[in-house]
Amino acid sequence: MIKDLQAVKKILEEIDAEMLSYNVIDFTNSEEILRGWPASKIPNDMLDPCAEYLSTIGSNLNNDDSYFITDPIVGKEEWPGKWQRFFGGWQIWGRERYLTQTLRKGYYQTVSLTAEAGGERIITQAQQHGLTMETPSVCARVAGAVVSQQININRQDGSRGIDTNTDAGQAQTSTTKIASKSGQTTIEEKTVQDTALVAPTAEKGYIKRIINVASRYYQRWTTTNEVEQPTNQTATYGEDTGMQSVAVTRNTENSATPSVAVSVQGTRTSLDSNPTRAGNLDTTASTHSSKAVSVPEYVARYSEGEVERRTEEYHKTTPPDIKDQRAAGIETSVLSHNLDDYLTHNYVISKVTKSFPFTDDVVTYAVYNGLIYQTLQTYSEALGRYWNSSTRVSLKKATYTMKYFHTPVLAAAYITGAYSNSGGVITTQDNSGSHFVHTGDLEYLAIKIVHTKIFLFATEYTEPTS
Repeated sequence: MIKDLQAVKKILEEIDAEMLSYNVIDFTNSEEILRGWPASKIPNDMLDPCAEYLSTIGSNLNNDDSYFITDPIVGKEEWPGKWQRFFGGWQIWGRERYLTQTLRKGYYQTVSLTAEAGGERIITQAQQHGLTMETPSVCARVAGAVVSQQININRQDGSRGIDTNTDAGQAQTSTTKIASKSGQTTIEEKTVQDTALVAPTAEKGYIKRIINVASRYYQRWTTTNEVEQPTNQTATYGEDTGMQSVAVTRNTENSATPSVAVSVQGTRTSLDSNPTRAGNLDTTASTHSSKAVSVPEYVARYSEGEVERRTEEYHKTTPPDIKDQRAAGIETSVLSHNLDDYLTHNYVISKVTKSFPFTDDVVTYAVYNGLIYQTLQTYSEALGRYWNSSTRVSLKKATYTMKYFHTPVLAAAYITGAYSNSGGVITTQDNSGSHFVHTGDLEYLAIKIVHTKIFLFATEYTEPTS
């Protein structure tokens, strides 16, 4: 333990030290001062305590400021800075004995160099060596660059070394192109841009996209400009059935503004349209075409006195046209008819053929109805009067013949009595009572009656005498 430490410190104050020598080392630019306290100013009993104290406050670091060093040569009293302290012991200078201490300040140098030079960046480095009281470089943001610092401590003299790196980004452009059947895409990426890209303007036929990403370089941007141009793709498909066919055409990027195609008879058109991301239209145009189909005639119904046959027509370009076949005993009609979306006609035609109650051509039967007496009178010259000379007896017979006709004209013609003219003698057929009746649709029953007589016998008489 140092005796009376406070008294020692009072004796060894900075202001009482005298500069004995001052040197600058050329290579390191390091300053070195040898200072001392004259022994004549130190009490004899304090010489050893002062030497002991000064030997204990030396350091290997520039961690202590020194001021008020008297320099009688240059007349300077203040030497600010961080100085290393080394105990120098007792030395004789001139005729005076001094308790000495060596002060050494670290050197200071600056070095600038290019640490890296490439396509993407250039790094410059500013090195400061031997910093003590000097102002170090400031690590501040610089537009377009990344600034970083590294501090190194010199363990020998306590000075600092500061490396300031300025990483200046270099603008680079990369382009990517994508091509396919469905379109083309161009992607342009730029690094270290002064300004960000503005919002794209919509344009028909294109899909535009920009991306602005803040760069690691201050106030700079990494920009991506992507332009996609879709290509129209055309696809056709459809279907075919017995009743219709469908043809469909799709355009994925239709730049035109299509309209529905005008349909004609037998067709039906449609159009489906949806906007695409590129501002075009995804269109699907369909054409439905009908097919005319005929169903062969078939028996639809059997009933008493008639048979119904039908024919069916679909997607006909003309309406139904039936013929009058009543004379043939056929009743024709249109059971149904409609006009569809194709403007074609769909209908069912019925033909009802009438049949008569009996299958034979005619039905004939006879009716016998009483006797006919015919008396022949002869004029007698002798008697001067007529007398019954004979009597003929005959049986009356009515022959009925029934036959059906489809028209009254035919029925009337059938029952009309026949006649003949032979040698000026007209012979007629007795058809009194013949007639026809309307028994149903297209059904007329003709009843022909032929009256005849059958001779049975004759009785002959002799002429009376009076």
